[in-house]
Amino acid sequence: MKNSNTKKVKRINEETLLVTIDMGKVKHTGYYRFPDGAEGKIFEFSNSRNGFEDMWQRVCQAKKSRNLTEIVVGFESTGPYAEPLLHFLRKRNVRLVQVNPFHTKRLKELQGDSPSKTDQKDPKVIADIIELGHAG
Repeated sequence: MKNSNTKKVKRINEETLLVTIDMGKVKHTGYYRFPDGAEGKIFEFSNSRNGFEDMWQRVCQAKKSRNLTEIVVGFESTGPYAEPLLHFLRKRNVRLVQVNPFHTKRLKELQGDSPSKTDQKDPKVIADIIELGHAG
């Protein structure tokens, strides 16, 4: 991806809400994890301005509920499907982190999951990769 403004994540700290998104053509699958490991429910939102606003409201509520100061948004590189959402997020105060889809596939294999496409599991795997420091 050209000029995606992604940065290698060295560490997720105790003030960081980790949000991960599995990008799709029509809809995206989102997930968030708190610094203590507590998880939010996996959710879907449309690849549209209204969908992005709904996702952002959910993320901001989660951040506020724990008085966190930072949001890191992780995603797999997916080509053109990601561009509208990334454009939306670049205007927010977030750190964007790109994950290699090969890493997602390999970690799913190591965890005993099928490497087949399962949007409901991918956001959690993306979060695991970022927490392990293998993203950016």
